[in-house]
Parts: sequence; structure tokens; C-alpha cells
Amino acid sequence: MIHWWGRLVYSLASVAAAAVLSVGLLMLAGLSPTLQGRGGLLGMLSAGAVSALIGLVFTFSLPGWLLGLPFVLAVKDLRAWRFWLWFAIGTCIGPLLMVGLVLFQALHDPHLHFSSSLSEAMFFVCLATGVSSLTTLIYLLLLRWAQKQEMKRSVVVEGGAENRDS
Repeated sequence: MIHWWGRLVYSLASVAAAAVLSVGLLMLAGLSPTLQGRGGLLGMLSAGAVSALIGLVFTFSLPGWLLGLPFVLAVKDLRAWRFWLWFAIGTCIGPLLMVGLVLFQALHDPHLHFSSSLSEAMFFVCLATGVSSLTTLIYLLLLRWAQKQEMKRSVVVEGGAENRDS
């Protein structure tokens, strides 16, 4: 079994990796000829701007990471259908957080132009979905890999102990 602190490290590393991957995917979409009108600017960002954007995505991912910590600590078994269950739960955290923020803003700002802010909100919900799904997938794959490594070590240790006893 992977220690709780190891699962925390894997989860934070997965947030960082997902931030880098999501900005990279956004930049690739910005380079796409079909999206040049909408996001062509993303393809022309400097290295400093890309780093700042990665930092921004990472920073905005931290509240979702904090909300997901109870699930991170609860995940111990990833066999069979449990992998997909945890993937679905982890993917929902970011979008639900963004929908909650949009509803909170709509309730507290009665003069909000809902039609214009709805398209902006949908962009951020979609972005949160992408980052959440990447983060969850990376985390679950890291955890599955670590569990397999630990099982290999335990088999080697147990096999070595049996050989010494005989």
C-alpha cells in the first residue's frame, strides 16, 4: 500500500503535469488553422508568457486539488472498475467547482448579463473539465504504477525469505 504522503505527492505532481499539458494542448489548438480566428494568439506566446499561463492554470487548480484531497487519501485500490469510478469522481471536481462559482456570482450580482457571461463560464467549465480529467488520469496512472512496483518488491522480498527458510 502506498503511504498517504506518497499519494499526496503524486496528486500534487499530477496537478503540475496537467497544468503543463493543458497549456500545451491549448497552444496546439491555437496553432490549428481552424482555430486561428479564435485562439491564434496562443500560438505566438513567448516562453515567459507560457510559463505565466502554466503558473496561472496551476494556481487556479489548487482549490480543486484541495477539494479532491479526501478522495486522494481514500484511493487505495484501483483494480477493475474502481479505476474508472475514481476517474469519474476526479473529473467532476473541477467543473462542479466552476459551476458553483458561476452560480455564486449570478446570485450575488443581479445586474450580471447572463447571456454574455454564460459563454465565458462555459469556456472555464470546459477548461476545468480538461484539467481535472488530465490531473485525475495522471494521478491514477502514477498510483497504479507505484502499486505495481510495490507488489513486485513484496514478491521479491517474500520469495527471498522463503528461500532462506529452506
